[in-house]
Amino acid sequence: MALVVGAALGAGGAEIQTLLNNPMASPYTLGLAAAAGFGASLVMAFGSFGLPQIYAVPIGAFIMTMLAASILFLFFDDETIWVGYFGFSRYRAFVFVSVYALFGAVFVSARDFAGDFVLAVR
Repeated sequence: MALVVGAALGAGGAEIQTLLNNPMASPYTLGLAAAAGFGASLVMAFGSFGLPQIYAVPIGAFIMTMLAASILFLFFDDETIWVGYFGFSRYRAFVFVSVYALFGAVFVSARDFAGDFVLAVR
């Protein structure tokens, strides 16, 4: 099982780097990890909508990650500036940082709103 999970994570990382044409791209620099944390914390703080928590937390994380990815891909346009090997849209770096900051801030806010006790008990 560990080999399958490791291979899937490696393939996902290679796919992100290939899509963005940037060997330094990762879910952390794109803000996807912060979005997943926010989705999981929302489910833990506000309930799992009738699903068992063991299934609801990954589903919440997945939904928020897909939302963040769709926000990122909205700003990817064809006006790419090529600097050596790397191709950058005019707004990509700003959007990456903004998505990371947005989901990081709302993650902390949801955690503080719910309180550490609620997140630890559920």
